[in-house]
Amino acid sequence: VVRCSDQQSWLCLIKEKSMSVFRRERAAGRSGFLGGDAEDIGEFIHSNADAISFSLTQAPQTLAHCDYRAGNLMREKGGLGIKVLDWQTFTYGPGLYDVANIVVCSMTVTECEKHCKRLLRLYQSRLSELGIEYEWARLWSDFR
Repeated sequence: VVRCSDQQSWLCLIKEKSMSVFRRERAAGRSGFLGGDAEDIGEFIHSNADAISFSLTQAPQTLAHCDYRAGNLMREKGGLGIKVLDWQTFTYGPGLYDVANIVVCSMTVTECEKHCKRLLRLYQSRLSELGIEYEWARLWSDFR
């Protein structure tokens, strides 16, 4: 489980490295070197790393593929099953990460708007069948 109190966690390492990059670039007079949106996103992640880390640990945890998208799925011969490829970035973490990734990376905006909530409800229902409770408001907030 990722906790920012663990100085070896990936989020803490990113937080530490981002500060050294920002300090170096600003000292060289290159503030804004990433561009507005990227720098704003980086600043948000850096400033909120502890809260993000804590939030990630509150969602149901499982084996997460971390690059779960249509391009990494292959149909079995005969079309009866699916194989998942590209496992080099797997970790233990929130399963919703993979759900969000396949929805965002494998569906058009129109498809997502039309089907997203229904798919998330199916995910929530399946978790419940397995004895894992994930309140809808929390799931929707985590997804967004």
